[in-house]
Amino acid sequence: TIIWSQSSFILTYSLNWRSANKPITQPEKRTKTSFPNSKTIFDMSKLLSILLHPDANFRKLATREDPLHIHKTLGILSVCSFIYRYGVVYPRTGTLGFGDGGLDDWATMIVHTMLAFSSILFRVPLKRIDTKPMVIYEEYRQHAMVFTFRCFSVFTAATLFPDAPIWFVPVLVALHHLTADWITSRHGSGNTAVRAISDKLKTSSFYQRVGMLYSFYQFLAIAGHICPSENLADLGYNAIIAIQSSAFMMTLYRKRIVRGRTHMLVYTSCLILSAYHICRLIGMKRVLLVMATFALRVNLPRSWSNKYVLWTLFLVTPYIILKTMNIDIDFTTPLSMESVHALTGNYFAPYLPTVA
Repeated sequence: TIIWSQSSFILTYSLNWRSANKPITQPEKRTKTSFPNSKTIFDMSKLLSILLHPDANFRKLATREDPLHIHKTLGILSVCSFIYRYGVVYPRTGTLGFGDGGLDDWATMIVHTMLAFSSILFRVPLKRIDTKPMVIYEEYRQHAMVFTFRCFSVFTAATLFPDAPIWFVPVLVALHHLTADWITSRHGSGNTAVRAISDKLKTSSFYQRVGMLYSFYQFLAIAGHICPSENLADLGYNAIIAIQSSAFMMTLYRKRIVRGRTHMLVYTSCLILSAYHICRLIGMKRVLLVMATFALRVNLPRSWSNKYVLWTLFLVTPYIILKTMNIDIDFTTPLSMESVHALTGNYFAPYLPTVA
């Protein structure tokens, strides 16, 4: 009994001593199942509330005017086309993939062209509503048709007639603009594409500058179509995103699905993307000529700023400089990705497309 009691005392004492001298450690944290952060969910809902209209309902896109959903199907295919060309092909190759004139290229251009012409199914106001400039009206709709068909014509000329005379595509583009001028004479309210900032419209200085940038992009798009380029088919497709993204966002605005700021955000993003590709392919020297042409157009009196005369000067100026002044300036060299990396110090290199 004495031995058992002493053994029990020794065992109890040793356990108490070890527990007293055991280093203090933090209690183990239980792993919890990760759920979406409530703050993140709140931020997303706040962002959607900023971009979407409070009464947003996408069912409004289904209308009796398009019972077979022809326009909607073409619209979905066009959105998929933009995502594929700019989101997949462009980062991989540095082009939009319209080099060989394959069946997929023709199908893409036909879908976008049919989308523009299928808008005839819907009723729109005959004249522009000054208090609601983002509502599609007849002149705008017909202009969208003509300019989309201009893109298709440039693509066709570049694909089927690559050895055509140098004046062929500029004349082809001019015919489309003459058609647009005729439409303006029938349905227009006196505001041209460049002089869209009318004295009748009470807009702030910020929106006036934005409108001026939109007009400058139109000049870039025309230059991309009439300048000689090995990637002319690419440039023919490239301008469509500006035309159809604007029409799509205007439709969503009229249906009270998105707000006006959403239109400006999406449309501006598409213009920047398209303008970047144009500047890459036509070269920075021609971009400077576009800026000079645009400055003459918006600053000279209307009687002195005929757009067809200005674009003719734009086309012949490089040859005048090369032939008469003996100045060695290569106006046809596109902006290479190497020069872009050099200008930006490779800061934007991870976000720029790579050319194999």
